[in-house]
Amino acid sequence: MGTPVGLCYADAAYQVNDWLEIAAGVNWAQAGSGWKDTDLNAEGVNIKVKDLKIETSYVNVPVTANFYVLKGFALKTGVQFGFLTSAKLQGEATTAAATEKLDESCKDVFKKFDLSIPVGLSYEFKNHIVLDARYNIGLTKVNKEKEEGFKDGRNFSFALTVGYKFGL
Repeated sequence: MGTPVGLCYADAAYQVNDWLEIAAGVNWAQAGSGWKDTDLNAEGVNIKVKDLKIETSYVNVPVTANFYVLKGFALKTGVQFGFLTSAKLQGEATTAAATEKLDESCKDVFKKFDLSIPVGLSYEFKNHIVLDARYNIGLTKVNKEKEEGFKDGRNFSFALTVGYKFGL
């Protein structure tokens, strides 16, 4: 659907050996889509739609294998499970009779589960600061039914994270 606009993240990892680490995390991400202003005809009524957008929120659970190819530098891949928490439709619809602001839940048109493949890289500095970049490739269609004029939606996102790594 889009690039996350909000992200909160927690991660735990187990170092299997010098070159392999298994990590699992949880994050909250907000994504969205927008459309150009358009004219629609619904049951003979002309409607001008303006500033139409959908914002969704997910709780994601990524599980990755981190392959250390150089000291501190890792290539990452795995699987991410996403769980829809909210979806909202916003915009403005104008007919010959009136203009109406749209601000309503549309969670019922989306699937509750999303699956993606995260790929990325990270670097851990000597002071334990970690810089992580990931791109999530959406595998599942997030909309329940294909609406006329709309393509099947999938979540694709990029995340850049700065964190601190400490041992327990």
